[in-house]
Amino acid sequence: MDIQVLIVGGGPTGLTLAIELARRGVHVRILDKAERFATGSRGNGLQPRTLEVFEDLGVLDEVFASGMGAPLMRIYDGIAAVGERRLATEEPPSTDTPFPNPWFVPQWRTEEILRSRLLRYGVQVQLGAEVVAVEQGDPLDGDAVTVHMRSGEVVRARYVVGADGGPSTVRRQLAIPFVGITDDKLRMLQADLRIEGLDHETWATIWRLNVRMAQRFRDGRVFLAGDAAHVHPPTGGQGLNAGVQDAYNLGWKLAAVLAGAPDELLDSYEAERIRVAERILALSAELLAKTVRGSAGALERGAEIRQLDLSYRGGPLTLDDCSSAVLAAGDRAPDAPMLAKGRAARLFTLFAGVHWTLLRFGRGAPYLDHPCVHSYEIGNDILDTDRHIRRAYDIDDCAAVLIRPDGYIGAITTNLAALTAYGNWVLAG
Repeated sequence: MDIQVLIVGGGPTGLTLAIELARRGVHVRILDKAERFATGSRGNGLQPRTLEVFEDLGVLDEVFASGMGAPLMRIYDGIAAVGERRLATEEPPSTDTPFPNPWFVPQWRTEEILRSRLLRYGVQVQLGAEVVAVEQGDPLDGDAVTVHMRSGEVVRARYVVGADGGPSTVRRQLAIPFVGITDDKLRMLQADLRIEGLDHETWATIWRLNVRMAQRFRDGRVFLAGDAAHVHPPTGGQGLNAGVQDAYNLGWKLAAVLAGAPDELLDSYEAERIRVAERILALSAELLAKTVRGSAGALERGAEIRQLDLSYRGGPLTLDDCSSAVLAAGDRAPDAPMLAKGRAARLFTLFAGVHWTLLRFGRGAPYLDHPCVHSYEIGNDILDTDRHIRRAYDIDDCAAVLIRPDGYIGAITTNLAALTAYGNWVLAG
């Protein structure tokens, strides 16, 4: 079977997943039923965690060149301007958080940048490719999913990911309940146009309140991601970002299982991301309710929207037997400046790529010998002369921190046997 992963949906979620898989050598195909690429701004707020993901994918410079910081929002009562403010408060960068603020880029441009990156791996989005049926349990090959196209083409793949938006055909084909509410009473008009005369309308849509989440994100060899798995109000700018991070979580796991890691690794996608989706839905709904009521501070946006503190603590991929006052397994691994081979560098440059990273705090820290793991000893391979790493991680001597390919901490431990057992479970081959 040539196609290892078939992605249905060519928006930011599907594109991010396709890049994640393609750069790991996975044979991926990505479809979209649209006849042409979208031109509207739609989801234009990229949160700091998404910017970190885009840096790893190699597209951040283009993203920064294509956007701006928080724009000014003016509030009118009739024709009278009654107030104005930035869409987000700005924070200065810190040593552990290089991109603390949202960046605003029209979604069409974000997608264009991601498509260009994907093309470097020889993969293009196939337009006009509408899925009409999804079948599992092929009697000739139980390890395949069969997808039927409106064109009559039949595609078979090891795994299928539905990233095809709120009305997801993939989700409907699997009869996965999409639990929540739709409220036609609350609406918003969103458009790209010139106000005077409405003479240059590029895109317009009427939004209605839809707060829903799929009852499950995995069904056998089929997964849901992005709006196909969860939809919520635009308040807080969480939607596109949550989809990108769904893809970033799922991509390395699919590639690892295709390379020999146990299938149970894929169960962690739902276990981790469904909790995040619940939190994001609650946050978006709360911000919307404040806005509708006109509550004081309804338009304030702080750390809660930046998605830097989203954690998988207590999840199925955590090993945590060593104390830290600031971090636990499942947390985002902080950045920090340091010296490597006599040159100034950042931890994020060590994390970037398709590998795991092991930070060893002292010679007595446990070691994991595996080709998928890049290991660095603090004080030897890495010099932390200004103690930025020590402050960001607050890890005891003789402990090791194992960082996943998606930049989250998998393990904090001093126990060699425990680290070895963890590695044997999560690593391919």
